[in-house]
Amino acid sequence: MRKLRLVRIPRHLIIAASSWLSKIIIAGVQLVSVKFLLEILGEESYAVFTLLTGLLVWFSIADIGIGSSLQNYISELKADRKSYDAYIKAAIHILFASLIILSSTLFFLSDKLSSLYLTSFSDELKNN
Repeated sequence: MRKLRLVRIPRHLIIAASSWLSKIIIAGVQLVSVKFLLEILGEESYAVFTLLTGLLVWFSIADIGIGSSLQNYISELKADRKSYDAYIKAAIHILFASLIILSSTLFFLSDKLSSLYLTSFSDELKNN
């Protein structure tokens, strides 16, 4: 009788495959959700929804590369067994200052931006 021999798949291949599978599932869910959101919201409201969620995603990834840089510095300092608290404090200060500047800019430009992008949505709200 022949014994079946199991092949060991390297861990990095399993991780890469699961990453690709999750991306495919997410893309499929997004495609299906577009149909439902269009039916529920209508074209105009869906356009506004897409604009606002796109802006939120854009702002969430706009950390100016500070997160990646901080990871590199922390790795180097951990290898040298040095403290990295000053780098974390500096990153927090930079991100907080960026948040204040960006929020202030958007606040002062909000009238122009809303009249430019959200006119049909605000007209629809006034009619209801």
